[in-house]
Amino acid sequence: MSFVPSQRTSLYVGDIPLDLQYPEDTLSSLFNSVAPVVSLRVCRDITTQKSLGYAYINFSNAADAEKALNLLNYTDIIPGRQIRIMFSMRDPMMRKSALNNVCITNLSPSINAKALHKLFSEFGSILSCKVALDKDGNSKGYGFVQFETPEGAKSALQMNGRRIGELDANVAPFMRKAERDAQREKTFTNVYANNIIKSATEEDVKKVFEKFGKVTSFFLSGEPRHSTKFALANFETHEDAVKAIEELNNETECEISDPEQPLMVCRALTKNERARAKPKFPAIYQSQGRNLYVKHLADDITQEELEKLFAPFGQIESCALMRDSNGIFRGFAFVCFNEKESALAAIRELNGKMLTQGKRPLYVSQAEQKDMRMRILQQRHSALKHQRPMPSPMGMYGQQQWPQQYPMGNSMYMNTNMGMPPFMHGPGMMRRPMPPMRPMPVQHNYLPPQAQPQMPLPTAPAPSAAAGAGVGVGAGVGAGTTGAGIDVNQLSMMSSEERKNFLGETLYSRIVEQVPQQAAKITGMLLEMGTTEILDVLSDNNALMAKVNEAVAVLRQHSGH
Repeated sequence: MSFVPSQRTSLYVGDIPLDLQYPEDTLSSLFNSVAPVVSLRVCRDITTQKSLGYAYINFSNAADAEKALNLLNYTDIIPGRQIRIMFSMRDPMMRKSALNNVCITNLSPSINAKALHKLFSEFGSILSCKVALDKDGNSKGYGFVQFETPEGAKSALQMNGRRIGELDANVAPFMRKAERDAQREKTFTNVYANNIIKSATEEDVKKVFEKFGKVTSFFLSGEPRHSTKFALANFETHEDAVKAIEELNNETECEISDPEQPLMVCRALTKNERARAKPKFPAIYQSQGRNLYVKHLADDITQEELEKLFAPFGQIESCALMRDSNGIFRGFAFVCFNEKESALAAIRELNGKMLTQGKRPLYVSQAEQKDMRMRILQQRHSALKHQRPMPSPMGMYGQQQWPQQYPMGNSMYMNTNMGMPPFMHGPGMMRRPMPPMRPMPVQHNYLPPQAQPQMPLPTAPAPSAAAGAGVGVGAGVGAGTTGAGIDVNQLSMMSSEERKNFLGETLYSRIVEQVPQQAAKITGMLLEMGTTEILDVLSDNNALMAKVNEAVAVLRQHSGH
């Protein structure tokens, strides 16, 4: 089965150094030097706002995206650190797919992604090529190459056993971790045993294991720091290793075991497995990333209803509605999942969602310990003080400056002035011609302002609602919160530029789900409405879709399609 990404105007940029300062500036300058960028988003940690090391960049057409891919792939973004570019894959199943993918292990440290791509390109068109790196940018000794066709991946297996750099590399079809673990369970020969009595000698322990088969290598810990010892025994066959585990695990009557502390015997873990299993944080932080804080719940919600709401995202470890000493619900709850991935999925799907019985959008975020929360607030306060205005991207119309940015989610830059037609009036659509648009920053993961655990935006005197102001707070906008979860009082305290950016990011996050390739242009078009009308549209999904459809029709008419 062949696979060609459908998003030919969107690029994924990986291997961005985590310590790179102002990655948006660097990427914007680099990619705009090749072709005009429509939008750019550096993905950041939802809690710390630190870069995750990858970004998405959108172009107005496939030719520009392909040009940027061909010219900038494996470019040194800083000396010795190359970025890796590929077409964006929106389908998560495709991103994680083993389709046409090969894994290369025992890879020489001198081989980087560019060299690996060059070596394997003779077998077919390559969609992505990656060498795993540590936090310092050094190779971990393995990599992956994904081909466009099955024939390319099959041909690449010829490289198995060949010398690549200073080492003979192993090339095999890619297997998911679950498949690798399952295969390892069927072939292991190395056994680990713990809780061996302190007085046991190497001869005593080895004699016990040799009852189950030939032992090819053996190790017993020396003077133990605790009251027991541990051992490693490698058997000649997998069957002997399994038999030893079945017979000795939880044994209390063996000559090397303590009657009050049974033996613990299992498959010996690899070095990487031990590293993953080793606790990295004190016990107080063991649930970090799995524990969610939830507020804006209905006063009469029950624990069963809360569990039902979060159950689709994974197995729930615990769930608690917080009440005061009189048993009255305090308006918030905690939900702890077994897996961090389940918690992240719940945040993505439920944060900002309106429940039928709720008056405000649901707020879901990762729960934080008090000391950790204080550190994060200090980091955000420091980040606010060091924010800088962004320079206008190269090759854009005019010389406007990018407005001041605020650390509210994953940064996205937009240029909505690319080939924009004069807006044509549709029934009930825009009320005046569309002026030239300016680049504006957009946060792609908008959270309702009253729910955001962020530093507040700097306040400014509320501007007068002058006639013709595109996004001024016009007459008829009442105080309080709109149906879209937007605090009108907070809107009125923003400057006109901040208000426009705020409404723009909200519109874009809704529009991009429906028409991703035209979202930037349509956002700019809808921003020409008054604030009251924008808020009405954001409160009514049907009205928003009607406006989007009208805008799409106008763009289609202008392009002659």
